[in-house]
Amino acid sequence: EGRMLPVYENSQTLRAVPYDVPQIGFGNDVVNNLRLWDIEIPEEYELEYPTIEARRKVQDITAILYPDDSSYEGKELRLIQEYFMTSAGLQTIIKSY
Repeated sequence: EGRMLPVYENSQTLRAVPYDVPQIGFGNDVVNNLRLWDIEIPEEYELEYPTIEARRKVQDITAILYPDDSSYEGKELRLIQEYFMTSAGLQTIIKSY
């Protein structure tokens, strides 16, 4: 049909859970939201993460704020974090508008 279909290799299907934390302005009545993200494994994909180690690696995406990126694993975690947070933020913006 002339359509291209993407093929995702070694992909992970995860759910971003937003948490809004109100931030009160200094010396004024302004309150802004700081959006923080948590991560969940959707129920239909839980079998893809059978071990505690696999689930811990998923939780590390949002549990470690500034991973040490002097090693390959740290660089990989930082890249995954950047992708996850950017994707979650953009999906929220697109959904709102």
